[in-house]
Amino acid sequence: MDKNENILKGIYSEGYGVTPKKFFKADLSSLTKLILLYLSSFTGGGDTCYPSEETIATDLKISRRSVIRGIKEAKEKNFISIDKKKRGQGVGTRNIYTLLFLKPDFASDNLSIASDNLSFAGDKNDSLQVTGCHTNNIINNNRYNNINNNKEKQDYTPFLILWNDFADKHDLEKPRKITDKIRTHLHARIAENKNFLDDFKICLEKLACLPFYLGKNDRNWKVTFRYLIKNNENYNKILEKKVTIPKDEPDVAPREREKSSKIVGLEFLIKRDLEKLAETQSSELKAVLEQEIEESKKEIDRLRGEL
Repeated sequence: MDKNENILKGIYSEGYGVTPKKFFKADLSSLTKLILLYLSSFTGGGDTCYPSEETIATDLKISRRSVIRGIKEAKEKNFISIDKKKRGQGVGTRNIYTLLFLKPDFASDNLSIASDNLSFAGDKNDSLQVTGCHTNNIINNNRYNNINNNKEKQDYTPFLILWNDFADKHDLEKPRKITDKIRTHLHARIAENKNFLDDFKICLEKLACLPFYLGKNDRNWKVTFRYLIKNNENYNKILEKKVTIPKDEPDVAPREREKSSKIVGLEFLIKRDLEKLAETQSSELKAVLEQEIEESKKEIDRLRGEL
């Protein structure tokens, strides 16, 4: 049994949604329609859901920028409304999406999908009995939206971009991709410290002023990405060190470094999108990825022209 067969087995068990046929005639980009279809799968018989942008991007295999652009178009054309709600324990906010096109008064059709006894037939493991669509709405939202507790859904790319940019300047080892071990370590560090990304940036600034960590020792040992993230002791040890970070550089230098970092990040995104492009069979997704790659290349050319 291949991967897709495993996913499709019991396909309704993780929730579902209903999309009106007239929706496909709407004046929306293919990207926006794809995102709205995805959001509707979270709504059950209701019209609200709250998957994070990271979750949407991961499941649809598109960039977060594409997600933001698609949601923006949907909002501007009044297909959705967005409310912000505080997360548990008051840390951050999350978007609550109301899919306006699913409301009965959005169009002339009034879809009767809020039945009290909805079932889908399939094999023994692919049947679903729902008592009221509100139950399914809860299943859909709760199953996938706890992004902080699911390391597979988190976006760790910023850490890799920051490290690889630092490693290039100091001749250090660079991970080629985010492995399962790296993902596990980062998930643990973020769970312990919600400001870990900020602390990680400070660590890199201090490391630049600590020759020992850059190979100037009797063993020629050099700090690695995994060393920094594998436990909370290593990076805290560096944070506690008292170093003087040079600040007498011309004002243009930080801007140049920022642009260089953006170029590195965009090149990383292009590489990732090219890998997705080679894997996908969806013509719509291919079009989205090709557009993303072209936009990234144009931005790289613009940034390089300013350096």
